[in-house]
Amino acid sequence: PDRVRSSPLGHGATQRAKAARYACSMLTALQADFTPRPAVTIECDQMSPQPDMKHFNNRGGIAYMGCNGYIKTTIEVAETGRYPIEVLASGDDSDGICPLVEIHVDGHKSAELQLTTEGWRSYAVELDLAEGEHELALWFMNDHSSPSGDRNLRLDKLVIYNETD
Repeated sequence: PDRVRSSPLGHGATQRAKAARYACSMLTALQADFTPRPAVTIECDQMSPQPDMKHFNNRGGIAYMGCNGYIKTTIEVAETGRYPIEVLASGDDSDGICPLVEIHVDGHKSAELQLTTEGWRSYAVELDLAEGEHELALWFMNDHSSPSGDRNLRLDKLVIYNETD
């Protein structure tokens, strides 16, 4: 049984399931050692943005943040533990510095992700989560604009693995 649930499920769940089956089929054909990890995927474009955030949109399945602020969702944790988390993100650097993302649980900073490249990449952390319902937020912390560029953040998905230590 799942130990973490997202509220609500993203509308692209069917396409993600098909893609996962296709990837598993390809890896099996290549005789790869592949064991899927049980997880809950939260689409960032389905998360609620900070009210009145001026430079935000969620078109094309991506949450775009052109200014400091947050997106949030509610999760329900069935068992207390330390959970591996991955955030699929990309961003634009300014003055050689990429976006900084903080993960907040129930209004408290729990982890920090410093993006290291402008391309899409998965960033991993672990969070201690107690049993029960929680508000989980992704904060863009270091918006900046200069002649060298405009630092912006793009978020695709947040994956919480149902594995605890």
